[in-house]
Amino acid sequence: MRQPLITFIIPAYNAAPYIRACVESVFGIELYGHEREVIAIDDGSTDNTFEVLSQCKSDHPELLLISQGNQGPSVARNAGMEKACGKYIFFVDADDRLDCCCDTKELVSALEDGVIDIIGINSRQTNLAGRTAPYRRYVPQYNKVYAPARTFMHGRNLFPCVWAYLFRREFLTGRQLRFMPFALHEDDDFTVRTFALARNFMAIDADLYVRIQRKGSI
Repeated sequence: MRQPLITFIIPAYNAAPYIRACVESVFGIELYGHEREVIAIDDGSTDNTFEVLSQCKSDHPELLLISQGNQGPSVARNAGMEKACGKYIFFVDADDRLDCCCDTKELVSALEDGVIDIIGINSRQTNLAGRTAPYRRYVPQYNKVYAPARTFMHGRNLFPCVWAYLFRREFLTGRQLRFMPFALHEDDDFTVRTFALARNFMAIDADLYVRIQRKGSI
C-alpha cells in the first residue's frame, strides 16, 4: 500500500452513540485517490463502544482498532501516533465528525506538497437541536505561510483545539512531540508546543470539522 496521505486518529471513551457517525465521516471525505489510514483507540470504555467499532471494522476492514485500559485521551492519542504511517496526522474526537460535503481539493493539494508542518482548517459547532455556527476565535489569513509557525501566536490568536490542525508526521516524530498524559484540556499544551517548534504554518479555507456540542463533554 502507498503511504497514506492522512492518518486519522480517533480516541474513544464511552462514545457508542456517536462513534459510528464519526468513523463513517472520516471514511467519507474526498482525498482524490490518496490512501487514508484510520486508527480508533477504545480507551477502556464501559459501554459498547468497542462492539460498535468492531462493527465499523466489518464495514471497513482497513480500520485499525486498538483496545487499551482507560488512561485518558492523551495516552490514547499517543498510542495512535505510535502506529501512524501517514504523511499528516489528523486528530478527530469520537463525538464529532467531518463534513463529507466539504471541498477538500485545496487542502489535499497542500498536503501533497508536504512542506508545511502545521495546516489549519475551519470548524463549526452544531448543537443537538441542529443550530450551527462557526467555531473559532479569529478569521485566519488563508494561504499565508507563517515561518516560523510561532509568529502566528502573536496577538493571542492561536486556537488551541488539536482537531483544528493537521500535523506533518515527520515533524511530530522528529521533535518527539506527544500529549501530556492524564491532563484535562491537553490540547492547550500540545498545540502551543507544536507551534513553538514548527518551521511553518498555513491555514486553508476548508470547513471540514464539525464539533458536536453536547452535555457531558470535557
